[in-house]
Amino acid sequence: MFQGLFKFVVGSAVGAAIGAGVASLMAPKSGEEFQADTNALLERARTEGDQARMEAEAAVAERFRQTVNDPSAFGAKS
Repeated sequence: MFQGLFKFVVGSAVGAAIGAGVASLMAPKSGEEFQADTNALLERARTEGDQARMEAEAAVAERFRQTVNDPSAFGAKS
C-alpha cells in the first residue's frame, strides 16, 4: 500500500516539475527571467521531493513499528 502511495507522490512531483519546465521553456522571457524561473522551479522540485521522501520514510517506519509491534522501533518516542 505504501509503495503505491510513494510511487504516486514521486510521480506527481516529477510530473509537476516536467510540466513546469516545459511551460517555462515555451514562454517568451529574457535570459535573466528564464534563469530565475528555472532556479525557482528546481528549488521547488527539490523541496517537494524532500517532503515526499520524508513522508514515505515516516510511513515505512510506522508500518514497521506496527508489524513488529514495537512503538519504539527506529527511535520513535513511545
